[in-house]
Amino acid sequence: ALGDRGLHLGRSVGREQLQFGPQLGNLGPQRVVAEGGVAQRFADADRTAQRRAAVVDAVLLGIGDQFCQERRHDDAARGTDAPYGVPLQFGNAVPDADHAAPELPRAQKIGQVAYAIKCFTEALNLQEDFETMTYLVAAYTTANKADEALEVLNRMVELEPDHINTLLTRVSVLFMLDKDVDVIADCRHILELEEANHLAWFLMGKAKRTTSDPLGAIADLTKAITLKEDFTDAYLMRAQILLSMKQATEALPDVEKAIVLAPEEETSYLLRGRIHEAMGNIDAAAADYQNVLELNPFNDEATLLVGQLLITQERLDEAITFFDEAIDLKPDFGKAYAERGRAKNLKGDKEGAFEDLKKSIELNPEGDEAQKLEGQHTNFNDMYKGGIF
Repeated sequence: ALGDRGLHLGRSVGREQLQFGPQLGNLGPQRVVAEGGVAQRFADADRTAQRRAAVVDAVLLGIGDQFCQERRHDDAARGTDAPYGVPLQFGNAVPDADHAAPELPRAQKIGQVAYAIKCFTEALNLQEDFETMTYLVAAYTTANKADEALEVLNRMVELEPDHINTLLTRVSVLFMLDKDVDVIADCRHILELEEANHLAWFLMGKAKRTTSDPLGAIADLTKAITLKEDFTDAYLMRAQILLSMKQATEALPDVEKAIVLAPEEETSYLLRGRIHEAMGNIDAAAADYQNVLELNPFNDEATLLVGQLLITQERLDEAITFFDEAIDLKPDFGKAYAERGRAKNLKGDKEGAFEDLKKSIELNPEGDEAQKLEGQHTNFNDMYKGGIF
């Protein structure tokens, strides 16, 4: 609703006509008296109208519209039915790479985000308002300012401690800050207020997974699935946890269900491929990884997994050719050089392997290969003795 309203006002009034400060464009016959660069009074508007003018100004910059469009896009793709008050993505089902289209206008508007934050902040200086705080949190998270967003959210919780959407939004920001223990506390509070909140069960399970409580995570995810049978992310996360516990057979039905719910989701096929690998079904794993590449030829993870399977099967020439093509497609693909070097080394081509290794480290000096070399001699044979490949 906010996005639609912002878009409508932007078309009818025009962004350039709404300036918070010396003028308010065509909003009406308001008169501004400036003190210290901040509008303090409006002749024909009360303090609430003044605050809302600043809010509208920021919304028309695209914050509200972009924010709501991204939430609608994410929710439709993920099936999470997340409430408006949660401005972030949850789980691993929708990587950022899948949202290149929504991200582009955000990047174009990054300078305007800072101005929107200023507008919201000035509005709150005039009058503390819960709705405006919500907009400010969205702007802060868009600008990757999680600490500032959390500070505002903490105040919002003080004002309305039982407001579920605010608590869910704080949970998302706490995840950004790796405060998973606090996430669990907020989720428990939400469930005290609304036991049937499937998203709270899911997020608590996610937090328990990262705090080394896999059994508790599985129990919470199972509860989330019971409440929402088409919860794709919950099936995927439960499958990931089961696989990490070496229970591949139990994990397979969950990922199969996720694929039925979201047949074009790359993450699901990658996970099913790993499950098939763990079960010894190499051909099925290869088919899943190849399916990902058909959906997205630029998926780095699938590319590496296909090549690694070829190496595992000792199909070294095929592996080298495969990585040749991957490097042609993406010349800065450091890990592809490293894996091609591994295949060359197994074939006895130490010189070619060394050149690939050097190139990999040049492209990714902080990567795994560079870390493995740290503290070792640079003699090539010593590299292999140290387990670089």
